[in-house]
Formats: sequence, C-alpha cells, structure tokens
Amino acid sequence: MWVRKWLSDKRRQRYGHYSTMLNELKTEDENASFNYTRLPRRIYNEVLQRTEGRIEKKDTWYRKSLPPGLKL
Repeated sequence: MWVRKWLSDKRRQRYGHYSTMLNELKTEDENASFNYTRLPRRIYNEVLQRTEGRIEKKDTWYRKSLPPGLKL
C-alpha cells in the first residue's frame, strides 16, 4: 500500500498547527489565541463542543481520523 510519509500521524503531531500552535496558545494570554482563531477562547471551546459530534469521524484500519478541533 502506498503511504504518504509527510502525512503520517507522527509528523502531524510533531509539526502540525493543531498539535503545536493551539496547545501553545492555550497556555498564553487570551489575545494570542484570538489573533490566531479570530474567536475568544471561550467561544471557540463552545463552538467545538457543539459541533464535534457532527464533524467527528471514525478511525479506519488504515488511518486515524482527524480530531474535531483540527477540522474546526
């Protein structure tokens, strides 16, 4: 099976914006996360909570699904 190495789970966790940037922004002040997402952190978390059931997919045998926060 042909696999795209640049899209592997390990590389996405190490270099991806969702896993690196948003986790770092959660520890910083409110303005830093607002400048990146254009939503206050409280509103972003509320929108994510309300929509994650609709945008969440299931894992398959050949690929893990993307987390809802990444899709949002």
